[in-house]
Formats: sequence, C-alpha cells, structure tokens
Amino acid sequence: MISYSITANEFFYKYSWTLALGAALIIILAVMVLLIKNRRFKKSVPPSNLDLTFLGGKDNIVKTDLKGSRIYLELKDLSLINEVALKENGVQSIIKSEGKIILISNIAAILYTSLSE
Repeated sequence: MISYSITANEFFYKYSWTLALGAALIIILAVMVLLIKNRRFKKSVPPSNLDLTFLGGKDNIVKTDLKGSRIYLELKDLSLINEVALKENGVQSIIKSEGKIILISNIAAILYTSLSE
C-alpha cells in the first residue's frame, strides 16, 4: 500500500491555481443565478391603477380584501370583468370562482389602494 503524506502548505501551493479557478467559477455562477432570478421579476411595470369599470363598476363590488400579493373580491356578476384591461394595468393572474375573484399582482397594495379611492 502506497501512502502519500502532504502538508496543508504543500497542498495549497501545489493546487493554488485549481482552487482559485474553482472559487472564481463558483462566484461567477452565483452572480449569474442571482441576475437571472432578479431579471424575472424586473419586468416593466404597467400603470398601477385599477378603474372600477374593469370590475363592472362600483355597484358590482360586494367585498374587497388584500392579503400579500392577492386582492380578494366578491362580485355580483363575474361576466362584467374586463380581464384584458386588468392585465394591462398590473394584474398578473386572475382566478375566478362562484362570485369571487382573486387578482394576483406584485403591486397588489398599490392596486388595492386605487380600488378604495
């Protein structure tokens, strides 16, 4: 059995370029991942106001609630919703179910305040 004995100083001296290159690659990959991850959320933000006509008018809205990035709405008539206009004004996703609608947006708080005006 062959036994190799190498001290820490000898190891770092012998493999310094390999270690430096490996550390540089890890740093570059980490920066790339962070840039790609942040790029996904930095889309151009459309105007941040919701006109009540997009939701069928003030009389169509029964109840509103804000929870994080979601606006929960209870509406009288879901057929009056203008989904295209909602998406053009900052709503990323719309979930509908039996008289209720959930608007999902990363600027939900701003949109919610425009609803309450």
